[in-house]
Amino acid sequence: MKQLMLFLFLFVVINGCSDGNFKSYKSYGGKTYDSARSICPAPKGGYFLAGMSNSFKGNTIDGYLIKINERGKEQFAYNYGGSGDDRFYKIIRVKDGIIMCGYSDSDGAGLRDAYIVKTGYNGKIKFESRIGGAGNDEAAGMCETADGKIAFIGNTSSFSGANAIETYFSLHDSTGKQLLSRTYGGDKYEFGMSIVPADSGFAVAGRTSSRSKGSYDGFVMKLDASGNTLAFKTFGTTGYDAFEDIIATSDGGFAAVGEIADTAKDGNVSQIYLVKLDSSLNKVWEKTFGGKMLDMGKTVIEDNGNFVISGTTDSFGNGSSDIFLLKTDAMGNSLWMSTFGGRKDEYAAGAVKSPDGGYVVAGWTGTYGNGEYDAFAAKVDTNGMLK
Repeated sequence: MKQLMLFLFLFVVINGCSDGNFKSYKSYGGKTYDSARSICPAPKGGYFLAGMSNSFKGNTIDGYLIKINERGKEQFAYNYGGSGDDRFYKIIRVKDGIIMCGYSDSDGAGLRDAYIVKTGYNGKIKFESRIGGAGNDEAAGMCETADGKIAFIGNTSSFSGANAIETYFSLHDSTGKQLLSRTYGGDKYEFGMSIVPADSGFAVAGRTSSRSKGSYDGFVMKLDASGNTLAFKTFGTTGYDAFEDIIATSDGGFAAVGEIADTAKDGNVSQIYLVKLDSSLNKVWEKTFGGKMLDMGKTVIEDNGNFVISGTTDSFGNGSSDIFLLKTDAMGNSLWMSTFGGRKDEYAAGAVKSPDGGYVVAGWTGTYGNGEYDAFAAKVDTNGMLK
């Protein structure tokens, strides 16, 4: 596959220190390890960040929720979980609160269970559920249906074949009760990473080694409302290729983002991979962006027909890993790119559009803050300039 080198109309390297507002950026956490792995808007302004923390409850890792206002000031933070390892990978806002998902080994049926927590907008728990079997089970992505059900996608070794990991789909009512579950896979490894409502069912993206040309290929599949497979497509080359996120687009199709690496050609290099699909999962176009090192897309949003990708880059910025935002036009051509980071490592969790037309990006930082890593948020304008 022809690798398209990133043409930057605007490249912004951002340094700063936390000053309590979005004039530079803001970090959140304690003395050890804290991170944001997902972001969503709050209903009356501000944002929710969800991830993990081990700064506040001894040596355990807990699910971590932070509420910040429009200027990035922390309003409250809560930890969730038990005596073991509990983590959130995704947060979404629903009609009557927020829902976070990830995994927990504190309680439950197996070594590690998919973990779902619903709270009000004040962070107070409405329900928590652990779902799984005797093995390892995780929830990576989640969405709400039009009738208020909750669907998550992840991976399971509890309900897969011998020595295999399969994509795991689970559907729940608004109280957290499991209604049904499905698994998808082959004789190797499949990981479901993202799910969105689509045509009265769902569209899912992730990575597969059972049906790949290389070590992994990115996959996209469509499911009906009961989780039955309607279509399945793979994308990639002979190396490690994976999708991290999928969205439904305004033209009735989809866009998926992740990373692509043609190991036969590029060795240990990966690039940001953006694929536009029609409603039947046929590829409309694909684009790659990056430099000479490791670059990957984490999330994608659509903004007036354009696309905004958040991710992590080793090729650009100040440190060994920096957070980036990349905006493209409707055909995937680069408009601008901004990076965020210092001399250590920064990693992206996602980005959302802000009410003023700019964007808020979240992740975690090793350069700035109080501990080894802190949760991170930054605000940029419509051109990627720091606000």
